[in-house]
Amino acid sequence: MAVYIRKQPLVGEDGCAAARRAQSDTAATSIRRISPDPVVFDDNRYMLIVSEAADACRRRGHPVERVTGVLVSLGGKPVRLPVDYCQRCKKYFVSAKAFAARREAHGPLLGRYKFPRTGGAQEGRFSSLAEESVLKRYGYTVSRTDDLKMGQRRLILASLMDRGVVSKMQIERYLEFDISNARKRSDRKRAVERWSSDLEWVRSYSIDPKRRFLVDTYRAFRL
Repeated sequence: MAVYIRKQPLVGEDGCAAARRAQSDTAATSIRRISPDPVVFDDNRYMLIVSEAADACRRRGHPVERVTGVLVSLGGKPVRLPVDYCQRCKKYFVSAKAFAARREAHGPLLGRYKFPRTGGAQEGRFSSLAEESVLKRYGYTVSRTDDLKMGQRRLILASLMDRGVVSKMQIERYLEFDISNARKRSDRKRAVERWSSDLEWVRSYSIDPKRRFLVDTYRAFRL
């Protein structure tokens, strides 16, 4: 399920090969190619960034390749996305629009991906812990509207911890903040119960970077 970055094969010790060696670093980078195999973000080798930054890379003249990326649905199925790989920056990007479309079609997605950081220190320590929290951006919620099952909520939390996207300590902080903020509200009793249950589960969770969330074998990506 790996993607391999490889240089174009040398043609032999002739003038063409010598000319290639004499090219600048920028030109040398431009002859690198991406394997046609999909890039699977279900381990800790690659990070997918939800951002329009690939457009900026193109404007700077960076060589950018279009590849197929794969995240995982809550049902353990592969979800394909159009991904741009900047060979200069060595980063994978998916546009917010493409990501939102897959999220709308498949629900919360598991894998090693992140969103650009927003806000700053001046906004306060808990500015990012409000209703639209980091966890909610990754699909975690106890809302009746979304109605995620306990196992689904914990699958999202497990993926964030195993993939190193959000640390165990950070998740504990987010849940503790939500519980503290809603404890005295009678209309949030159900939410507090679920947050509290998930918090205890997170505290006892054993992080395993080698865990995979895809149920299907690599053959599924050949369909």
